[in-house]
Amino acid sequence: MAIEITGMPTTQVTDSNGSTQTKALQKETNQQQAGTAAAASTDRVTLTDSAAKLQQLEKDLSKLPVVDENRVESLKKAIASGEYKIDPTKTAEKFLQIESALNK
Repeated sequence: MAIEITGMPTTQVTDSNGSTQTKALQKETNQQQAGTAAAASTDRVTLTDSAAKLQQLEKDLSKLPVVDENRVESLKKAIASGEYKIDPTKTAEKFLQIESALNK
């Protein structure tokens, strides 16, 4: 008995399992996967300016220490002794600086 599969040569079925037919289908599947892999190798990723800036910021931040122990200790002492004073104008200016840096 002969079976014709579109796009493939006629294959003779030799047993009731269809093993010959399966081999022909596997060959086509392997060829399709190879074509997909070849197409994938030509894909390219391009970063936007914002993404590139974020990537640079991450690199810069990774070089900084996680916690400045000396600064933390001096602030603890200043708060405990009542010497730490908050300047609302200075705080607002810093917030504006951060906001403008994020919008660039």
